[in-house]
This record gives sequence, C-alpha cells and structure tokens, in this order.
Amino acid sequence: MKLRFFLFTALAVIILKNAVAQTKLFSISNNLESISDSFPWINQSTTVKGDAFSGNYYSSTDSLKQFGLGYKGAFPVPCRNKNLHIIFSEFIRANITGKEFFMVITVSFGDSIIVWDSKNISARIKKPQAWTEMHDEIDLPSSLTGEGYIFAIYLWNKDGNSVVDIDDLNIDFEEKEMPSFLPTGFIKIKSENNYGWQKILTNKSFSFFYNKDAGQVRILNAKGDTLINSLALFSEWSDRNKKERKQSWNYHIYLRKDSVTDEGNYIMLSANDDITQSEITILAGIQNNLTFNINSVIIRSITLYRHSLITGFTLPLKEVFKKSTLTDSINFKNEYWLDKEGFALSNDQSSLVLYHPEEVSSLQFDVRNKSAIINLDYSADHPLLHFPLLKKNENKFEDHSASFYFKSNIIKSSFTFYSVTPKFKNARILANPFGYLSSFIWTEHADYTDLRTHKAVYFGSEKINRLDDATGGFLKYSIPVTKSIFYANPDKVDNSDKAGFMPGPIANYKETTGYSDFLKLLDESGIEICLHTPDHYTCDRKLLTEALDLTKRQFSPITWIDHGYDNSKSSNREDLVCDGADSTSIWYAADLWKKYGIKYFWNSYYEDSNIFKDYSFNSFFSVPYSGWDDAMPTPIYWRNKTRTADIIHWRTTNTIDPKDGSLWPYYFNDLRLTDLVNNRNNIIVHCYPARIDSTNGFYNFKDGIVVANEEFNQALSKLSSYRKLEKIRLTTIRDMLDYRTSLENISYEIQPDGNIRLHNSSRAIIRGLSFSTLAKEVTAGTKEIMKKNAGNELVFWLDIAPGEYVTLILN
Repeated sequence: MKLRFFLFTALAVIILKNAVAQTKLFSISNNLESISDSFPWINQSTTVKGDAFSGNYYSSTDSLKQFGLGYKGAFPVPCRNKNLHIIFSEFIRANITGKEFFMVITVSFGDSIIVWDSKNISARIKKPQAWTEMHDEIDLPSSLTGEGYIFAIYLWNKDGNSVVDIDDLNIDFEEKEMPSFLPTGFIKIKSENNYGWQKILTNKSFSFFYNKDAGQVRILNAKGDTLINSLALFSEWSDRNKKERKQSWNYHIYLRKDSVTDEGNYIMLSANDDITQSEITILAGIQNNLTFNINSVIIRSITLYRHSLITGFTLPLKEVFKKSTLTDSINFKNEYWLDKEGFALSNDQSSLVLYHPEEVSSLQFDVRNKSAIINLDYSADHPLLHFPLLKKNENKFEDHSASFYFKSNIIKSSFTFYSVTPKFKNARILANPFGYLSSFIWTEHADYTDLRTHKAVYFGSEKINRLDDATGGFLKYSIPVTKSIFYANPDKVDNSDKAGFMPGPIANYKETTGYSDFLKLLDESGIEICLHTPDHYTCDRKLLTEALDLTKRQFSPITWIDHGYDNSKSSNREDLVCDGADSTSIWYAADLWKKYGIKYFWNSYYEDSNIFKDYSFNSFFSVPYSGWDDAMPTPIYWRNKTRTADIIHWRTTNTIDPKDGSLWPYYFNDLRLTDLVNNRNNIIVHCYPARIDSTNGFYNFKDGIVVANEEFNQALSKLSSYRKLEKIRLTTIRDMLDYRTSLENISYEIQPDGNIRLHNSSRAIIRGLSFSTLAKEVTAGTKEIMKKNAGNELVFWLDIAPGEYVTLILN
C-alpha cells in the first residue's frame, strides 16, 4: 500500500478531539519493606536485604531466579470490563549492561495466555550498579478485563547472565477513553413536568399525548408505562462548495394531524430546521407495532453529514443487539453504533424492541442519556474517498462520505418499534448463512505478477497444471479467493521494473501465454475472478468495454477491485475512487459497470485514511479490534446513494503481506482464530500472494522452482480445519454479498405473543437463513430447521422461498 496523504476526514477529527482524557481507576505499589497480602504479588521469595532503592529490601534475580517482583491476579474490581490504560514504573539495577531483561505483561483466561507482551528495560540501563527509574504503559480492551481474566506483570531476567534487581513497583490503572460518535450538543429533554399534556388518541395498545407548549410527544402502552417520552431532530451540514460545518437541534415538534384508520391510530408531526422540512407519521397499530415514517424535504442544496431522529426513553435498557450479532445485557458501554441491529428496553411489566430496521442509515444508542439515535443519513455509514485529478501523483484525497442533496430532494425513512412482554427472546439474523458465526475472505490484488507465482500460490508449485495434482496453495485446501486480474497490458509494464528475479511482462488475460487457461481452472474451482481495472494504467473507454465484455462471457464477474488510484492522468482514472462514478468525466465508467453487471466494489476508505489504526490490538484480525467497544461506525458493506447510486461498497481494513513465512503461525494460531469466532468477526483480507516485488511469505524457491511457502500452507490448513468445524465460513465477496443483500428482502415482524413473522419479498430462495437466540427452543410449524449450540445461545437456520411467510416460535 502507498502512504496516503490525509486531506480531511470528519471521523478522524472526532477521534483526535475526543480520545484524549483518561480517568484513574486504581493504583497499587510494593516497595518490599513488608510482605504484602493485600494484593496478589508474586516472586516475593526473591526479596533480599541490602542497598535497596528505598528502605532495606529489594527483589534480586540471576541465573537461578529469573523472575522478579510482580503482580498476578484478577483485575481490581473498579477496572473490570473497562478499556484500560495501564502505566507501570519500577526502579531497576543491573551489575553489568548489555544483557537482556524485560518487564513482561500477560493476560490469561483459564489455561490460555491471551496476551503476552514485554518491555525491554535492559536497553535503558546505561550504568551498572545504579538504580534507574523505568516507565512503561500498555492498553487492554474491555473484552479482556472482565471476571475470570488474570493480569500479570513481572521482571524477567531472560539470559540470567547478570544480576538484575527491582524495587518500588507501581501500577496505575486508568480507564482508556474512547472516541464518541454521538451527535454533539445534545440536551436531554426533561419529562418530569406533567402539566400541559393532552391525550390525543388511544387504542387497546397505545396512547398518544402531546404538550403544545413543550412541543413534545409521549407514547404510553396500555399498562400506563411510557414507551417514548421525547423526540428531537438533529442535522449537521455545510452549504454547497463550502467547508464550514453547521448543526442544528430541534426539540420542538408540531402536531399537525391525528386520525383513526383500519390499520390503527396515527398522528402526523412536523419538525423543521435550517435545511429540512420533516414530516413524521407515527402509526400505533391495532396490535403491538409503533411504525415511524419520516419524509425530510431538503430546502436548499447542501452537503449532509448527519440527519437523525433522537428518541428518548424511560424504560431501562435491557439488551443491546450489537453489530456483531452478539448481545450486551450487563456492563453496557456508554454508546453503541448498531448498524441496523437494535435494542430492547424493559421493566417488570413492559418491553419495547427495535430490531432490523432496513429503511434507515443506522442506529446508535446513547446509554447515559437513554436515547436512540435513528440516523436517517449519516456519512460514517457510507464512507468514500476521492482522488482528484492533479498535474502529478501526490497521494492526496478528499472525503466524499457525506451525501450531496439538492433543493427538493427527499430523505425517506421507516422503522418499527414493538411492544412486547418482558419475557420476549429475540432471534437475531446472522451475517453468514448455514449457522456460521464468522467468515474469512481472501481478496487478491493483481499487481506485478507472473504465471509461475500464480501457480505456486494456488496449486503449490509452478510445475503443477491440474487441481487434482495440487500440493499446496489455496486450492489444495479448497480455499476460495476473490481474485482480481489485469485484462491487458497496452503500456508494456514489465516485472523487471520492480524486481529483477523474474523479468517479463506483468501477467494479464489477453497476452500472457497460458494465463487464460489457468484462470478458467480457477473459475471452475470456485475462485471468483474479477477485474483489477483493465490494465496497469488509465485505460480508454474502448479497452474498458472490451475487458468488461470478455470477462463477463468467461467468468460472469460482479465484483471490481480498484488499482493504481492517485492524482495523475495515468493513475487509473476509471477507478471508483477517481472518476469512474463521475458522469461529467471522460473516464466515466459507471454506465458500463451497470451494463455488464458489476455491482460489488472494493472501497479503500479504511486503509487509506487509517482512521482506526490506533485501535488495533495484539495482531488480532479485526481493525478496530472488536474488544475495545461498539461505538465505532464500521459497516462491512454499504451504498453511498447520492455519490455512487446503487453501487455496493465493501471494505478491507489492512493488508496482509508478511515478509516471510515465519509470521503465518503467529497470525493464524488458535488464539487469533478463536477470537475471530468468539467475536463473530467477518474478515476481508487485502493481499498480494503472487506479487513478485513483495518480500512476502506466500511462496519461496526450492531448487529454482517457485513453490507455496510451507508455513502459508499450514495457515490455509488451519483455516480449513475451522471451516470443517463449522466455525469460520471461507467464501468470496460475491457469495458473501449475495447473501447479505438478500437479507434486505426479509421483513421481520414481532407479534404480540412474541413469535417472529418473516417474509421473503424477493424472487429468489434464500438458503441457510441463519439466526442466533437466547431462547432454548425454536419451531416453525412443519418447516425444517437446522440447529446447533454456540455457548449459551441457540443457532438455527432454514431456507425461505420467494414470497414465503414463516413464523418462528421461540420458547
């Protein structure tokens, strides 16, 4: 990946602004002047009397006692289930310099060490026999600081060839503050005042109240519990072609109309601000549904960063249906970005649930203020970069995530709350079919490759030409890949431009002898073939059409991976992030993409902006690491409708390009794969397995022959074993997004008795439609359901035909 120059990204501004302050939670220290039983100190048997830094005692290590003073025990109670910033200091003395000794930090659970880290303190000892003060720190995510996790920190005299002493160990636990993505400036509406409220409408399930002076609405259920106690509208925007961002809060909602229909009672409200005139219709159904329909008319041309309806509640938060499809019901975070999942509120007699609202941009929940943010349009839900045309390549990009709206455009949204019993158990739709809780996708970029390296990483050796003879590589282990290719090489780009060990033209479909036959074998084996743009540099419309036409006839691609995007004329201006979606550009390509059925596009936003780079952890696959919190907006796929119409974007967050094979056992060990499964991660990897100018670990030379790296083969074998155990689905972008987009056709209705009614409104069968629930049992009449257990949850899946209705009964 090239180093990209960062011009402007709203989310990065938020992170830098908010992720600064830390709150001290707990401190412990030990100067060894007395044996301490208050905390689980370890290795105090190394205590000796003598020339200590303070007092008379210190801990001493040598070849016979390699481990010195430390702490090993549960996280202190005030620190549990929190993101921690741990600062530790100690005084160290060594009799000689140049040896190796460290402060070791571990987190373990049961018999498994989850985190092992070390801080090299030997390099900081400049003078023998002198006490030197050391300061180090480490961050730990909240997913690893709860009950049952054991934290340890201690001195390790690794080589034992010196005497190393430690005294006055101090550990400060601070809460690591995370960035906030909530609308700024929110003032919680106080609803204690009961004067001025008038009942507008009522039916057997709900009652509407309106306060004209306050401009507020309350909705109660038949038991008299307030379900919704306030509404507010938030907008953030800039006028067209201006950078100054403005925002407005509207807490005054006007009642325009109320009526009774066969479907139920409804009220019509209006709420205006500087950029919209919004009409909000709330239907109280004759059963248990509260359906909101919102039309926001744009009154002048703007760039819109966020437009949201904020709903306030009095019922306690019971459960959060997280973006991962896991749930939180205790130890709630301060805020959540929920994608299009949901939440449940409940007391002893009443509950309110919002789940699977497809006709919104996203949901967020503000736990402190007991409010839901219903994003009707939010730039973080559909990120996009643009590399403007400049005289030369400068690696400069602009943030085009925000929507463009013209006067009289309308934002239409809809969602439904359900009033249910407190015993209701939800069934959450999983992100993968057939009961898989997580997935892993390899996406290959075609830069600087040779047919020899391609055969090695797919068949195991450049000498193998048939799948049945494979000795290694992706196809030996039946690992699917979304593989991008160059169609042609009109600019005569040569691999020797990058590396001399394998000169010759870059591999491409049209000109490389044997490459097209090789690709046909891959296609027949389940590898997804797509374009990495037609060629290495900007192509003309004629070549683009030719490439799309031939690859459609050969491979029926529906995916596209940008290549070479930058600012100059030669830098693949037909790319999505350049001018491919700009109808005014001579490099406009979107009409041809549509004509030839290309609809799934790689979006480089997260990699090029590096927006979440500070929230990775311990080389786990997810970035940001899912254990930190659930506030960060991280969609897997999306549409940016005002910029790129119906194009579907998908993302990667980093590139895997190990310098040699030694890192494969580290990345793909059981610890990281189990973490992937437990956090229900869906990982899409950006990689260059056949690239000849990378110092990568995908292949190596054996007696002059290019073969798949053996550690790489072992990593693929390990992935295959997790698939065999039905833990990780190995798939392609095409198959993943075909399933994910099919879920948009599933309507999800919670009935008064707690049963869930599904409807497939599409014209295609959805196979392996999967759910996870805390219920103990599920049935669907005579419908066949497959089931398995996952921890304390029941996972189940079924097929649903076009137009079919299915009722899930959960017990």
